[in-house]
Amino acid sequence: LFGIVRKKYNDPLIDHFPIPHNPFDYYDFPAETIRKKRNLTVDKIKRIQEFKPSCFWEDLSKDMFLLSFYMCGINSKDIYVYLTDPNVRGSFEYARSKVKSHRKDGGVTNVLIVDEAIEIIEKYAGYLQQRYVSNLSFNQALWKGWRLISDKLGFKCTMYYARHAFS
Repeated sequence: LFGIVRKKYNDPLIDHFPIPHNPFDYYDFPAETIRKKRNLTVDKIKRIQEFKPSCFWEDLSKDMFLLSFYMCGINSKDIYVYLTDPNVRGSFEYARSKVKSHRKDGGVTNVLIVDEAIEIIEKYAGYLQQRYVSNLSFNQALWKGWRLISDKLGFKCTMYYARHAFS
C-alpha cells in the first residue's frame, strides 16, 4: 500500500517527491509459514467411501464429506444454506458464502451433480434445515462425527480435507 501511495504522489519527471523515503527498504519481512498439505490420497478417499458408520454422526459426517468431494469442495455452510431441494439434478449453482462479498462475481459457483451425489442430496436436502437451527449447530454435529471417523480410520477427514482432496 505504501508503494502505491508513493507511486501516485511522487513524480520524478518534475522532480516532485512529497514521500521521499520508503521505510520498508531496509525491513526484512518474516518468511511465509509453510502450511500442512490437506489433500488425501485416492486410497484414503476409498477408505472413507467404504467406511461403515456405527452411529448417526458418523453417517452424517461421512455423507457430507463425500458430498463435498463429489461437488468440487462445497463447504458445510453452503450445503446448509443452499441445498434445500432434494430433486435438484444436472447442475447446482450457489454463491460461496466465504467469498461472495469479496468477489465481483459474488462468488457464484456452478457444479455438475454427479450420480454419486444424488442419493446423498435426496437423503439430506431439506432435512438438514429442519433438524438443525443453524449452520453452526450443523457443523457441531459434523465435527462430532469426523472425530469418531478420524479415530477409527487413523487419519483426519473433514470438509476442508474433502475440498483439498478434490483440487
